[in-house]
Amino acid sequence: MEADCQSLYSTASRNGLLLSSNLTLSGTVVWLACDHTDQRIDGHSRLTCRNGTWSSGLPQCADNKLLTEREIIIIASSSAAGAALLILSLALTIYFICAKRKQLYRRSQRLQQKLQTWSTRDPLEEFVQRESVNQVTDVSYKPTALVRMSTRRESHLFKIWNQSRTIKKLVFAGSMMELIQAASERLKLPHPDKIVLEEDGTEVTSDEILLACAGSILLVLQPGEEWEPSLTLDGNQLPPTFNNLHRHSTISIIKSLQNIGAEMKTVRPKAGGAVVNEGYDILSDEDKISQ
Repeated sequence: MEADCQSLYSTASRNGLLLSSNLTLSGTVVWLACDHTDQRIDGHSRLTCRNGTWSSGLPQCADNKLLTEREIIIIASSSAAGAALLILSLALTIYFICAKRKQLYRRSQRLQQKLQTWSTRDPLEEFVQRESVNQVTDVSYKPTALVRMSTRRESHLFKIWNQSRTIKKLVFAGSMMELIQAASERLKLPHPDKIVLEEDGTEVTSDEILLACAGSILLVLQPGEEWEPSLTLDGNQLPPTFNNLHRHSTISIIKSLQNIGAEMKTVRPKAGGAVVNEGYDILSDEDKISQ
């Protein structure tokens, strides 16, 4: 080994470095290692002495960086927390996916039930349902109009008649004002004044009473009109005809025939060919109309 390199070799030995050298054509090649196993070379571990000069500076021995117990605990805790967060996120993702699928399944079931109900629904009931929805929601079908929900009360179906009981309609209304307006349009009444029950003439005076009477028939009266009971006859009170003979006894039929015979005795011909009774006209309304 060259003299200058030999002096550096001695210095390296004193600094705790183990050297192994080899003489080559390019100079003396030295491999360095630390004397202690818990140390490592900090620098080049292979040096070449050429022309009395080392190829680089002499390296140093440095302690190996070992993790302390605290650092190990911190790293382990961080890893465990990260793994827990990952597992939790996966569990939440699976839960929300299952909940969404369950919600979609329930929605499809409800839609299927509605379709089955609609397929078996009576046409009149379907019309009533559609009219109820149209009354509850105030929807404009114009493209430029805003669609808004009506804030009025829930509408109910009412049966309304005029005073003479000749016009009968079904309308939806949520208050007396709405019912009067609907009656004015549907019953062709210019000035509807009050609403009464058809059965006994009880006047409806508030919205609450009106909603309670939703299942009853209502008469809409104009100024000057009063409630009058309708003429209703029980089946047993009807006079015998070919259509209801089975409802009467033989005695009542015989009495009716006797009454007809007694009345025919008082019938006399009148000028013009019409047959009339002395006290009243026995012709039916249909005969009068035909004449």
